[in-house]
Amino acid sequence: MDSFKVPTSDGNNLLERILRLKILETTLKEKINISENLKNDVNDLLRYKKQYFEITRDYENAKVRVNNLKQKLRLAKSQLKTGNYLIRNLLLYNLLLLLLFLRSTCFTLIVNFLHQEELNRKKECDIKLKETCMPYRSSLSRKEDLEDLTVKGQFTLQVESLLYIRRSHLIQQLIVLYCFKKISEGKYSISDLAFPTFQHLNEFKNNSNTAAVSCLCHFTWMISKYMGYSLSAAVQLQGSTTRIYPTSVPYGAGYPLYVSGEESSRVQHALLLFNKNIQQALQQLQKFSETTESEHAVIRDALRELHKKLNNFLRTF
Repeated sequence: MDSFKVPTSDGNNLLERILRLKILETTLKEKINISENLKNDVNDLLRYKKQYFEITRDYENAKVRVNNLKQKLRLAKSQLKTGNYLIRNLLLYNLLLLLLFLRSTCFTLIVNFLHQEELNRKKECDIKLKETCMPYRSSLSRKEDLEDLTVKGQFTLQVESLLYIRRSHLIQQLIVLYCFKKISEGKYSISDLAFPTFQHLNEFKNNSNTAAVSCLCHFTWMISKYMGYSLSAAVQLQGSTTRIYPTSVPYGAGYPLYVSGEESSRVQHALLLFNKNIQQALQQLQKFSETTESEHAVIRDALRELHKKLNNFLRTF
């Protein structure tokens, strides 16, 4: 437009001015249109920039929320892993208690069966003894009475010898059932449970220690059945909450062999009664001191060490 030129003449100055004004008007309108378009483009650009900032801000917020959710997810996974570990340990502990209960039940059934078998053998021995001594009882002479007593004494010695052998085998089976082991010098275990060290009552807050004491109580009870004597302190076997009584039969509340929720004086008295049962079992096992079997030696050494630790521990009260 600027390069357009209108022919000039002296007579046409007004026309030239009008044409120039028209040209300027047209040029101005075009520039105004261009300015309006430019203004619209600028407005669109500002709007787009505002939308970009809003989208960027939303993206950053979403990114922060995603990071927070990731952290919560990691925390939840960690808690879930810890919960699964605790649940697995709880299930294993319950399974162990169930196995110990089943083992205790089986031991009780075996003891009852063997005790009944021993009673039947005693009855058979008494019958044989009567049959053997019957021919001599019809005589009234002093000499024949002495011979009768001699025969009876020999038969009694034979029965005692057979009973000694039988009880020795029963004790061997008992040692195998309870898995008595020597861990190290002065340390022993029963059913894969280490003996308590008997240095403080807080040891009996641990279920493994109370379970080991419960197994020892059951062992002394079975020894009393095998050897045919009564325990000085009866026991009520309840896993890690075993109780012991000051009489030969369970009567009254008894004394706990565990610390949880109990007075320390009652636990000390329970350990004193438990020590008496250990001493009884040790005295009975001394009858087999001449045997050459290493299993008997292990169980005697274990009970001696236990009796010694209990005595030292009880002297501190």
